[in-house]
Amino acid sequence: MAPTNYTVYSIVVYFVLNFIPHTYSTLIFSDGSTKNWDNANPKSAAVREKFQKRVSAATYLRWERARAAHNNGIENFPLLIAAVILGNMAKLNAGVMNWTFGSFLILRAVFILAYIEISDPRAGDDVSLPALSEDDGQGRYVVLREHGLNNRVPYV
Repeated sequence: MAPTNYTVYSIVVYFVLNFIPHTYSTLIFSDGSTKNWDNANPKSAAVREKFQKRVSAATYLRWERARAAHNNGIENFPLLIAAVILGNMAKLNAGVMNWTFGSFLILRAVFILAYIEISDPRAGDDVSLPALSEDDGQGRYVVLREHGLNNRVPYV
């Protein structure tokens, strides 16, 4: 019996996973209070300057890293959707697809944590954990390609 294909659920999991840093940055920014939120123009430079003056430098940098982690995830979201759709359209092996997207989501979670937690610019001199997790995600694509696409999808 063929394994069940759970890859469509990875789209939802990825979306939720990338809203965690957004929620975290919002909590840092608002300090748990709606008084610190500007509903009229929440993305203005004046609001950011006011926030930067109100918190420590370390807190501000952590907020910036959480925002960047969220933005990075949203930028990559269409690529994940395309990979899931195309993999399913090509009828790739469900077990390989489940493993590929499952491991990608785990690595993405590690990437998000590293993105937020690493505050030392020199922390990545030896091995950059975010870069390593992204490289491994690309390696998953190669595995998926070797297991599924060969002899199924003609090269253009």
